[in-house]
Amino acid sequence: MGLLDIFSGKDPEDLESKGDKLAETGAYGKAIAEYERALQRLEKTAPWDEGYRQSLRDKIQTGKEALARQHQKTAADMLEAGFDGDALQYIQLALDLTEDPDLTNDLETQKRELEAQALEGIQIEQPEVEITDPVDESHEEAFEEDRNDEYFNALMPEYV
Repeated sequence: MGLLDIFSGKDPEDLESKGDKLAETGAYGKAIAEYERALQRLEKTAPWDEGYRQSLRDKIQTGKEALARQHQKTAADMLEAGFDGDALQYIQLALDLTEDPDLTNDLETQKRELEAQALEGIQIEQPEVEITDPVDESHEEAFEEDRNDEYFNALMPEYV
């Protein structure tokens, strides 16, 4: 490897190959990142190669669909374990990744059901407040008289 190779980075083919290996192991997120790096490198080195560019775009989308399905399965596992909030996050991630209309419909249905369940859990009945009669005025007057006596005693201790 020459000095120029170090500074120029890897070829798109090398990055694609690394992405393929990652995709084979099920590491779709990392594979997508490698395919995107390969696509960026291709734009710099061979922008005229539309066929290769489209091939990388297809691999990126295939990886996103596989990752969306992984997130859907993780969401199902989370629901089974009782972690509805976490499951909702995975469903949203899957929705952000997928372009498959069937998967999108399934995920949106699951999301609506989870949100409805969350709202049901949040809704709390308003406690009934019992309104009592106001304090008897005669009681207030007696309190006021006691208070006046206290002031008088404080100001004029010798008369007490």
